Amino acid sequence: MIRKLLKYDIKATARYLLPLYAVSLAISLVNGLVNPFDIIENAQGFSLQLLISVLLVIVLFIMIFVMLAGTTIMQIQRFQQNLLADEGYLSFTLPVKAWQHILSKLITSLIWVVLCIIVMILNFLI
Repeated sequence: MIRKLLKYDIKATARYLLPLYAVSLAISLVNGLVNPFDIIENAQGFSLQLLISVLLVIVLFIMIFVMLAGTTIMQIQRFQQNLLADEGYLSFTLPVKAWQHILSKLITSLIWVVLCIIVMILNFLI
C-alpha cells in the first residue's frame, strides 16, 4: 500500500517541481552556451554582452535558490495539506496506518531532495 501512496505523492509534487527543475537546467544550458566567465575575463569595457552574461549568472544563482526553497516548501505544504488539513480527513479513511502515511511523505521528500541535489550538480557542471 505504501507504493500506491508514494505513487500519488510523487505525482502530486511532480507537477510543480519538475517544471522548476527543467527551467533551472534550461537557464544553466543557456548560461553554459554564453560562457559568461570567459566574457568577463576578456572584457575591455562595459558592453551589452557583458551585462547579459552577468545577469545570466545572477539569474542562475537565484534559480538554484528558488529550486532549493521550492522543494522544501512544497514538501512541507504537501505534508500539511494531505495529513493535517481537510484532505487529511479523506486520507485517514484509507485502509492504511498513520505511520505508513508519514513514511510515504518522508520517502517522497527524500526522493525530491536527492533529485534537487542532482539537478543542482548538473547546473554547476553545465
